[in-house]
Amino acid sequence: MKASRSRPASGFERAWTVFGIVVAVLMAFAGLSVAAVAVVFWIGMSNYGSNK
Repeated sequence: MKASRSRPASGFERAWTVFGIVVAVLMAFAGLSVAAVAVVFWIGMSNYGSNK
């Protein structure tokens, strides 16, 4: 199968590209939220340990 570059990208290919971008953005947000929760949990635990 040879990809023909002469024709413009079809709607299906464009939809897959947009889908990939959305998935990457969602994964980035999920990673940031998990990291933020882990940092807050770590700070809370360290403060709890230092208070005792």
